[in-house]
Amino acid sequence: AILPPGGSAEGLAVNDSGQVAGTWRLPCQKVFCATHVSHAFLYGNGVFKDIDTLGSELESVPHAINKDGVVVGHMTNTDEWENFRAFVYKNGKMQLLNDLLDASGAGWTLIEAYAVDDRGVILARGYRNGDWQNMATVLLEPSAKPAAR
Repeated sequence: AILPPGGSAEGLAVNDSGQVAGTWRLPCQKVFCATHVSHAFLYGNGVFKDIDTLGSELESVPHAINKDGVVVGHMTNTDEWENFRAFVYKNGKMQLLNDLLDASGAGWTLIEAYAVDDRGVILARGYRNGDWQNMATVLLEPSAKPAAR
């Protein structure tokens, strides 16, 4: 078993290196659990890594993984999709995609990232200026690295 004791998991994406991204349902620590807590995980080379949720969110769900183990998905603390937030997990660190936008992303709320290619280009879904009834798909490209001096 790749999981810590007491949990259950579902693999949702796999890359050419055999790394798997999925959702791990954490074991309930109470007598009665009204809600479940699910975290995204990354598994590869015999190592299970809980990607977590950035705080009080109840759930993180990965949707894709690229050849470098970059995982994208969404996290939420409710079942209402307008409260979802897109994330990227890279180099051992989870971040909200909104926190990584430059000035061209002003006004956007990214709720879900569902694809990432091997160059790090991310396909996400979101809404602009609070108008969640008009969803759009956005293509996010990594910024150019500064030139070496």
